[in-house]
Amino acid sequence: MGTNTIVGEWLERCTKRPPSNVIGRVAKQIKNLLDDRIHPDDIRRGVANWMVKGADPSSIPSFVNQAMNAGGPRGNVIDIDSGQPLPGTDTTVSGWAAVAASFDKDSA
Repeated sequence: MGTNTIVGEWLERCTKRPPSNVIGRVAKQIKNLLDDRIHPDDIRRGVANWMVKGADPSSIPSFVNQAMNAGGPRGNVIDIDSGQPLPGTDTTVSGWAAVAASFDKDSA
């Protein structure tokens, strides 16, 4: 599976052919990802997400990383028992989780 294959698949999904400069920049990003031994399916998912946003080709690695790592075993789950102070919404969520846990202890 090579750069040209993935770029070709991307071009097939484009409504209109992108400018040559954009194609070259996308190809460079995909080549770099393949050189980093990123699985082609992860690259495809990342490129699909990138296409939806219409972002700059330089952001493709971030979209690939998101496709690879979002929703994994831990996803966005935080470890409430870590003892670390949590900022903003995380603090609110951990506070409510602690309240819920206290009810569980009372009913046991």
